[in-house]
Amino acid sequence: MTCSRVNWETWGEEPLKRAKDQHKPLYIFVRSNFSALSSRMEMDSFDDDEVVKLLNEDFVPIKVDREEFPPLEEIAFITCQVMNGSGGFPLNIFATPDLKPFFASGYMPSKGTPAAPGMVDCLPRIKWLWLTENESVVKASDEIMNGIKRVSHVEGESVSLDDAVRLAAKAMGEESDRNFGGFGDGAKAPSVPKLLFLEEYTRVFDESDHDKFITLTLDAMSQKAIRDHLGGGFFSLSRNADWSDPVLEKTLVSQAMMALVFAEGFDRYGKVPYWRAADEALAFMSMDLYDPSRGFLSGLTAESDDDGFYSWSEREVDDLLGKEGPLFRRSFGMEGDGCVPSMPSSLEDMSIQEGLPDPEDLGDVLAKGCQILSASRQSRLAPKLDSRVLTDWNGLAIVALARCGRLMDRPNYIRLAGRELSRILEGKILHCDGTQAFFNDYSFLIWAAIELYRSTEDKKWLESSMELDRRATELFSCGDGFNVSSHVGDGILFARSSAQDGATPSGASVMAGNLVSLWILTGDKSYLSRSRRLVDHFSGAIALSPEGYPSLLTSVLRTMA
Repeated sequence: MTCSRVNWETWGEEPLKRAKDQHKPLYIFVRSNFSALSSRMEMDSFDDDEVVKLLNEDFVPIKVDREEFPPLEEIAFITCQVMNGSGGFPLNIFATPDLKPFFASGYMPSKGTPAAPGMVDCLPRIKWLWLTENESVVKASDEIMNGIKRVSHVEGESVSLDDAVRLAAKAMGEESDRNFGGFGDGAKAPSVPKLLFLEEYTRVFDESDHDKFITLTLDAMSQKAIRDHLGGGFFSLSRNADWSDPVLEKTLVSQAMMALVFAEGFDRYGKVPYWRAADEALAFMSMDLYDPSRGFLSGLTAESDDDGFYSWSEREVDDLLGKEGPLFRRSFGMEGDGCVPSMPSSLEDMSIQEGLPDPEDLGDVLAKGCQILSASRQSRLAPKLDSRVLTDWNGLAIVALARCGRLMDRPNYIRLAGRELSRILEGKILHCDGTQAFFNDYSFLIWAAIELYRSTEDKKWLESSMELDRRATELFSCGDGFNVSSHVGDGILFARSSAQDGATPSGASVMAGNLVSLWILTGDKSYLSRSRRLVDHFSGAIALSPEGYPSLLTSVLRTMA
């Protein structure tokens, strides 16, 4: 039995029409290939006979992939926050046929507890409420929609942009982990937009304290298990503070963002290990996640803890490396079984501990050992490749190739970037197969064209960026902001714009930076005016939480240098 027993509908007009015609509530399941909990819920909850029967008979079930419909995932997350005070993933939204939510939850097992009910507990109750208290449910959904709209359209007293920049830097400083780098003291993601903001901030204000934090973070991420020392590239996040327990997934956007921050770090601080980290991420992206006929693929999905592609036992390492096995294990913290290579300190410090006069000698031993283990790893069952081609992710990959190629003097990356952007622009711009383009797709493609112009000085890329900007304005502009989608409709499909960053920059913040770049490159001050108006559009939200808008404020910093 599999989750296909549920009669899933794909996102679109047909399931919405069926829900209206049959007077049934919508059940929207937002999931991701890059979420182990999504897979667990599909294998547990949607393979339960009672759950399957209830969903098929009393609801219109719709399955949505987060990466294929990012605006819907974002508003579903906001809905969960408004209703429950917190988010979660995967997301379960129950809504009226006109897409007004009345119940939301994160992960739901088939059978829960009194404190955390599961699907078997909730579905009969939701069915009963829909049939017997329909008027109250609809009224509650209207109130919930009003709350969602208030959260999505943050208004309030603004602060000056100079103050916002300094307040953001101060807040990030307070949030920074001065022991292991990164932000927060528990599970953490690299938060590259914040690091790029601080790199730009130090260029403008020359604050050495932030420089120390940036290098601490880059050093830690380049040494610890968040980096795949055997196959190149980076995992998406760590379950603990010191980056040594990664979630074993490698997405395209993680490689692009990490390449950018390490290349910028190399450009600023001149540390060769940063160059190598960026180069490995781009090499992994260009070889393992690239289809020359289609573009860049989405990534390698998270493996379960017992799949074992990335982990090693002491015996496996010693059998492969012989007498150099113990030195390799000590250098990569591989004591016990199920270890993912993670360097406890710098090469220089470990050389001193091992009594080796030259760090390069230890580096040679470790490089040879990594090659041997990497070759052996190829005989294992590899993680599943997510072969979807997403335009916004491809745009960011092209940005990384073009910009890093320039900073690192790697013309082969610039050529690959040009080839891929040309391929995208030759056809109709979609988000992915069969799905219309969103604002983020255009915003990232404009950025890609600008970076290619900077790296090649070929005017066709500048012209492409200006043309893409005109098209994006026609499709998505709303006053001084931009709608996340050109498809505006009922309920949660209301017109809205968003600029808050996540693991990647938001489309609006990238557009603000694009407009600054076009002003610098063309001298046309109208681009600068548009960028400032776009930033001002979110001034109320920035005033409440400036550290949540690092990329938007980076565009401001670039006008202050």
